[in-house]
Amino acid sequence: MAEITVRLARAEDAQAMADILNPLIEEGTSTAITGTQVAADWVELAAGQEPRSLCHVAETGDGTVVGFQYVEPDKNRPEQACQIASFARIDGGGRGIGRALFAVTSKGAKVLGYEQIIAVIRADNVSGLGYYTKMQFRDDHVYKAVPMSDGKEIDRVQKVFTIS
Repeated sequence: MAEITVRLARAEDAQAMADILNPLIEEGTSTAITGTQVAADWVELAAGQEPRSLCHVAETGDGTVVGFQYVEPDKNRPEQACQIASFARIDGGGRGIGRALFAVTSKGAKVLGYEQIIAVIRADNVSGLGYYTKMQFRDDHVYKAVPMSDGKEIDRVQKVFTIS
């Protein structure tokens, strides 16, 4: 297994982020994001231009971005809670990408003043549910039959991590 390092995302990582997402979107069960992604969809987040947001990328020794994770405010929650999203290359499972990202992202969220990190995962995303459980997120709520952009309804599981 190649060594994974984590760093703050930069604007030039936006294309790699889109390239990670598109196969996951096409696969159809690991993200609620729909539609083909392009670099422009991710530049502001990657460049750190979103208030109280933080984005990290995981890369291999040769500089290949193999995953990313971000936290951002959630307008439906108190300001001490943020929302998280995590993505790894479709062929990157089991390499420690998510664990490495969360170790850094959770510390960054605390610095931003967050006390809780909220993950909302599709109920059919078995690997995502398992990942957040391994990261010590606890089940909090199930949103039933949430419509996707194509009209398909999928339950969503909300998990919560309390930052210590």
